[in-house]
Amino acid sequence: MGNTVKCGSHSRWFKSEYNETLQQERIQFVDRSDVPDSGEVQLGTLIHYDYPFENLVFEGGGNKGIAYCGSLMVLEELGVLNNTKRLAGASAGAMVAALISVGVSSNELLDYLSQDIGKLMLDHKWGYLSLLPNLLKDYGWNPGKKIDEWFRKVFLEKTGNPNITFWEIYKHYGRELCVVVTNVNHMAVEYCHPKTTPHMPVRLAVRMSMSIPGIFSPPSYSANNGTKKHYVDGGLLCNYPIHSFDGWWLSMAPEDTFLNRLRPLDKLLKFFDKSVRFGTFNEKTVGFLLFSDDEPEIMRTHLEDRLKDNGCGTLPEYPETKLSKKRKENTSKKFQECTKHEEICDAFDKLVKAIAKHNPQHRRTIDMKMLTAALLDPELNYQDHILLFDKVVTSEHDIEYVFDYLDTNQNNEIEYQELVNFLETKGINVQSRFLGYFGRPINDLQSYLSALTETMLTNTKRAFIEDRDKHRTVGINTGYIDTTDFCLEDEDKQFLIKQGWNSTVAFFREYLSTHRGILKKRRHHSICQVIPLASPDLL
Repeated sequence: MGNTVKCGSHSRWFKSEYNETLQQERIQFVDRSDVPDSGEVQLGTLIHYDYPFENLVFEGGGNKGIAYCGSLMVLEELGVLNNTKRLAGASAGAMVAALISVGVSSNELLDYLSQDIGKLMLDHKWGYLSLLPNLLKDYGWNPGKKIDEWFRKVFLEKTGNPNITFWEIYKHYGRELCVVVTNVNHMAVEYCHPKTTPHMPVRLAVRMSMSIPGIFSPPSYSANNGTKKHYVDGGLLCNYPIHSFDGWWLSMAPEDTFLNRLRPLDKLLKFFDKSVRFGTFNEKTVGFLLFSDDEPEIMRTHLEDRLKDNGCGTLPEYPETKLSKKRKENTSKKFQECTKHEEICDAFDKLVKAIAKHNPQHRRTIDMKMLTAALLDPELNYQDHILLFDKVVTSEHDIEYVFDYLDTNQNNEIEYQELVNFLETKGINVQSRFLGYFGRPINDLQSYLSALTETMLTNTKRAFIEDRDKHRTVGINTGYIDTTDFCLEDEDKQFLIKQGWNSTVAFFREYLSTHRGILKKRRHHSICQVIPLASPDLL
């Protein structure tokens, strides 16, 4: 049987093999109604409403995934987790989704993720001496046997069946699990699910979805026709499968069976278009996305603004840990640069606004008369002048100097590209602002490979993400903690949990503010853990 809980408004009993420290950490996040500021924000009136979300989607993010524990704590308190019917994830997000699908709670998930996952993942025998032989023989440096055995033990502990399949989870837990993988043979994304791969062991699918090409040997799987196919990291092509439960492709409704949908056969190709398979927007889906200080994220601006707009602040103060100290100097420098960056952008926006005011003919270029009027316009103050030109520009001589400086091709007109070039000299990259994130410096092979990977992940995300998805996404800024930071102290983990908690509260505050009139009030709200929908002993 799974863990049992007796819930009440003022008391709680837990039957659990996990240490009391984890439970105390949970209570610190929940029982904060009388504490004005302890780093995490309060649920407040959020607990009085029922929310329609039934589908949870988790992005891959390596060890940053510990932040999901904080998000799950909020979902438990709001009653969302117990109402969850469908879960999806890619890479490390697939691991989280799979564990939740069999009744793992936030505290249990933290216990699992706090183990040395790095040692479990990297199981080559002879270090770098194993690299070339393993690549040539098995297409990957690490066999992946240790992490496979770990999943076997976890599923045995939670369900009594180490080889539990997608269909068995659906049958006994009432939950649809979707694990996103990359089929190397077909060069395409595939969705392992009770509808598509009912008899596949879940641990195999998760192992596939976490197999980074080159680092891990790609698992193979033979379908009913006996053809062996190789699979790698689902995040390679779709790291944030927020669309998984849109449309009919993974719908278990009788009218959406493949037999009904995939005909006639001569039209089969069009059915595999994303807009056809996943076309209908599912408002019952909420996704969880991770990004650190150094990672590009196309939704970053909106997701960080949500925190500020809903009283959840931005990043809390970093803890005094080895990892944070190592990166604090760089972070402090970047913060100062970012502040100066925004001030310059604001000043430039004022200049452009003033130029537009004195350009009634909407000319494509700027002449001396137009620039003079703009620089003398009250729209710009002295501080704006200093930020842009390092001095107050009011005299005729100074204005002529600025004009000549901007007019780099010396044709007595300032063109758009010349303004862009000027911004570049001030450290402002127009393309970065257009894209919504900053570029990465490339100084060595490691930074080159890292930038290459981010290029692939960011642009494949654009293929699956739509603008409307930001309204159903919880964005978690993990600050100084990156994907491969496996050596974390307790304070680092608490920082991640706090970020997951705060970001999720901000999402629900925004949702409540726009849906208050249509949400129903909850009959009961109490502190409790998630309970499996059915006993694993039934398997």
